[in-house]
Amino acid sequence: AMLMFLRLLFFLVFVAKADVVTWLGKLGGVARGVEVAYFSEATGGRGLKCATNIQRDEAVLRVPMSVVMSGAAARDELRAPHLGDADAIALLLLAEKKKGNASRWAPYVATLPTEVTTLKTMTDDELEWLQDDALQAKGKLERQRLRDAFEGLQASKSGGKVSQSFEDYLWARSLVDSRALTFKGARYLAPVADFVNYAPMPEERQADAGNFFLKYHTLDADSLRVFADRDCRPGDQYLEDYGDNPNAIYLEYHGFVPDTPNPFDCVSLADFLAPLLKEEEEEEEEK
Repeated sequence: AMLMFLRLLFFLVFVAKADVVTWLGKLGGVARGVEVAYFSEATGGRGLKCATNIQRDEAVLRVPMSVVMSGAAARDELRAPHLGDADAIALLLLAEKKKGNASRWAPYVATLPTEVTTLKTMTDDELEWLQDDALQAKGKLERQRLRDAFEGLQASKSGGKVSQSFEDYLWARSLVDSRALTFKGARYLAPVADFVNYAPMPEERQADAGNFFLKYHTLDADSLRVFADRDCRPGDQYLEDYGDNPNAIYLEYHGFVPDTPNPFDCVSLADFLAPLLKEEEEEEEEK
């Protein structure tokens, strides 16, 4: 019985992998030289594997804007012009998930993780494991802000009202935080492009205010395109540099801390100095 279960599980995983890439192609998208694959959790878990030799600067993914969940498109779909990008995309994602197989995004939604770990989703006990007072406080604050936003949406008399639970809303918002790409402050959830895991560039590069990311990710009226930022051999995981971000950003929004050294990691002096300044103030008050 267990063997049959494992075979069925493998079959379902294989079908899900094939379906999302086939689905993207049927809607005019392109996934050139890559396929969905599963790796160790230490290297990102599910991601994209190179099926052929891919050279740096080569076009790899093209996602039509009709497939991308953007803030603007979500607001139009929900008839909720007042919503910000993150809420609009999150509510559209929940609405499409509720439709099940009737959703045009069903093959993509089926691939999304059922749990997303970020500071916002961590319990108080999990936040304590971080052993960082600043991160604990930030996690609690962000979760409360999301709860306030959720209650505001529930009470809304205009478009964008939430019918699901706070946990559902938290799941969707965390997905948007961890997977959506950002162009000039606007958010875009691009199926398959959001499967690419992180690794810093093999060679040293200088910080350039986000221009490195924009060199390899382009957006126009028709599509969102992704280009390889490094060579990739067949069988290797297709990876990319997410930009000039410190580890705190990856932990807060993506739910991971890079195993490999991040050349753009830094220490927040504000977080380091705050306890010292507080202690100094208390000493002054005691005098």
